[in-house]
Amino acid sequence: MQHAKITRTQHPVGHGGFHSGLISTVEGSPDGVRSANERPVASFSYVYDCGSERSDAFNSEMSLYRAACDGKTDVLFVSHLHADHINGIDRLQAMAPAKTVIVPYLML
Repeated sequence: MQHAKITRTQHPVGHGGFHSGLISTVEGSPDGVRSANERPVASFSYVYDCGSERSDAFNSEMSLYRAACDGKTDVLFVSHLHADHINGIDRLQAMAPAKTVIVPYLML
């Protein structure tokens, strides 16, 4: 039996923003009881904002995120271009690259 598993994490990075999510379809037991031996069938990972003024906290959380998403990010959403929300994008792209990046509309 397949079911959805949704995990959302607000990473504690101090002043800044780093939120991630993982949406998975998993194969479980037919009785609907969830167990440790569920196996993922498909997954979608995203990050909403990616930065912090505390690089030590950010780097620690980025390592945890990379392990959770198997080193890939499907979509990165950037809410606004303040440094504390974007200064970790280079590390994200090095450790768990985003296939698609959504940025705010800018009038030049």
